[in-house]
Amino acid sequence: ALDGDRLASGGGYEDRSIIIWNLADGSQVATLEGHKSWVNCLTALDGDRLASGSRDRSIIIWSLADGTQLAKLEGHEGSVLCLAALPGGRLVSGSADESIIIWSLADEKQLAKLEGHTDEVQCLAALDGDRLA
Repeated sequence: ALDGDRLASGGGYEDRSIIIWNLADGSQVATLEGHKSWVNCLTALDGDRLASGSRDRSIIIWSLADGTQLAKLEGHEGSVLCLAALPGGRLVSGSADESIIIWSLADEKQLAKLEGHTDEVQCLAALDGDRLA
């Protein structure tokens, strides 16, 4: 859930959109479109923003206030399969290319690329402090 009242869901092969739902009445609040393939993962960010990762190998940062695309992060060579928000305005992405990228959302640049998995990175969890699992 984005906050206590909203939920975001990502569409598949034909759909490719993200729907923002009002949980109180089940209505669609907004539809976000911009990915060229299905949406694999979503994570809520501070500042009423949402990050989406896709099979098109990109991450889009969205404004939930007006539904606009704020940024597009590219750097993976495979599908973006998972996302996690870290403190300090950072985002982490895992991919089918077996890598993890740590992004600075302020300047939309890669801070680090972590390589070592021998298969796709399917899940990430931000732990307390500055740790990632």
